[in-house]
Amino acid sequence: MKVLKELIEQSGELPELRLFVRDENGVPQPTGPHRVKLLDTTRIVKATSPRGKERYEVELHIEEEGVEKTYNFPVKAEDKDGNPTGSLHYLVKRLAEFEYGQEVVLEGKKERGASFVEVKPAPKYGDDIPVVD
Repeated sequence: MKVLKELIEQSGELPELRLFVRDENGVPQPTGPHRVKLLDTTRIVKATSPRGKERYEVELHIEEEGVEKTYNFPVKAEDKDGNPTGSLHYLVKRLAEFEYGQEVVLEGKKERGASFVEVKPAPKYGDDIPVVD
């Protein structure tokens, strides 16, 4: 595996943040909360959706535990068939509320059969430690 990691490093490609992984049945499962720092190298890229359609995506650049990573999502919201609805994706709107350099918590969630990403400000260090009397 060392050789593969070196190959990735040499390619200059950034690893992807994985908020969901597929289980043995192919069903996406959340990987838990990820505390990340928003980087100013975020850009818009042309990509192909999982359904094979061309679309524009936000390539969000973040830093997690000192490692720079990317997380891609569509610029426009999509219906269940993968067609753009015309409105901006909810993550575009939600992430616009934060500044570059700010830390946030990204967490994949599943509710009522739908998968989505929750974004919230990261607690200050020490704020997330419970006080025990």
